[in-house]
Amino acid sequence: WRDRGDTRGLGEDGECVPRAGESVNARRLSAAGTLLAASCFPMPAPAAEPDVWLVVPLASHHGNRTTSKGVPYNEVNGGIGLRASWGTWSAEAGRYRNSFYQPSDYLRANWLPVVAGPLRLGLTGGVVTGYERDRWASPFIIPAASLEWRSFAIDVLALPPYEPEGFKGIVGVAIRFRVP
Repeated sequence: WRDRGDTRGLGEDGECVPRAGESVNARRLSAAGTLLAASCFPMPAPAAEPDVWLVVPLASHHGNRTTSKGVPYNEVNGGIGLRASWGTWSAEAGRYRNSFYQPSDYLRANWLPVVAGPLRLGLTGGVVTGYERDRWASPFIIPAASLEWRSFAIDVLALPPYEPEGFKGIVGVAIRFRVP
């Protein structure tokens, strides 16, 4: 604060001063709560080199078989991408043909902390372009699963049903090949 010339909340001696209706302990608890929440999402330790994968989006299955205009969804979603992995975390970017027959670019982070043999479970989140409702990019956080072996993997993403709007969900599948 002082570096920017902002002294709100600081006394003359630099000590934390409560705002109207706020106690010093409330401010400290808020800061402690933020640090605690951040520690619940472990970040990967820096690795010398990430594992690099070639990603090939393949297909999707829609619970609703057609759009609201009666047009069948595209369920052959060919594309290409790259993934860099560090343990349970990875970053991925690519392009595929979406459900509306349009090109979509995506950038996402994957967190798959549950590991049982080749099975990995977790979440993926990021942004994707090419969908009617947004001009630039749509944000998302959805469940993800992978079956990963030494040089080959199968990824499954699920957009769960949302019945208030009549949306019955989507499952997407991609394969990956480790780049030597």
